[in-house]
Amino acid sequence: MKLRRWLTIIYTTIGARLLTLPLVVKQQRNTANMTMARPEMMALKDWYTEETARGNPKATTEYQQRLANLWQKYDCNPFKSMLGILAQAPLFIGFFSALRALSAAKVPSMTEGGVAWFTDLTLADPYYALPIMSSAVFLLTVELGAADGMQGQDEAMLRRMKNIFRAIGVAMVPLTASFPQGVFLYWVTSNIFSLGQSVLFKLPAVRKTLKLPDLAKMRATATGLPITEAGKPLVTFAQPPKQRKAKTT
Repeated sequence: MKLRRWLTIIYTTIGARLLTLPLVVKQQRNTANMTMARPEMMALKDWYTEETARGNPKATTEYQQRLANLWQKYDCNPFKSMLGILAQAPLFIGFFSALRALSAAKVPSMTEGGVAWFTDLTLADPYYALPIMSSAVFLLTVELGAADGMQGQDEAMLRRMKNIFRAIGVAMVPLTASFPQGVFLYWVTSNIFSLGQSVLFKLPAVRKTLKLPDLAKMRATATGLPITEAGKPLVTFAQPPKQRKAKTT
């Protein structure tokens, strides 16, 4: 019976990504909550800059306490945003290393376990189809979802980050074209999973189920300070410098 190593690679990749999905959801939720908290964090930073300039000796301690309170209020922490990356990095390295080792050893299940034009998974793709496919799916994911977790960040920085990802996606084709087709089968499957995940995380029903803030609300919040139902800013611990100066003259 013909070996079907290519299916094993696909199923194992999907299984591994599903196992790490809960951590990715937590990362998405934390990043979204950080975005919702950002206007108040920026106001707090401005207050701290003012108080430091005035020589307030308690400014640093008070700033750290208020920042911790903000993180608690919005149930977020900058370090939690690394959960998905930390969970997937060992898998990425492990899959990559294992598939390259199996290819180098010319294991029969790899040399005979392909399909279509990539029957031998130990060889490089002579048509560059898999490298191009992997890069194309990665770039599509970048275009669709790269900025979702960075709402409220500086627009120039967002453009730079997106351009960096674009450059990486294009450069990966010539830089990795010599890799075994088995490696690219893993990459293509993983990238398609990431693309589908990015699309799903945009759906309002999915975001509600996963307790993720609405994207429209995130974008609106990122443009300025949140407002209460009474129309007053939620941040009241600091006044703008101009207002304070007007009162003392």
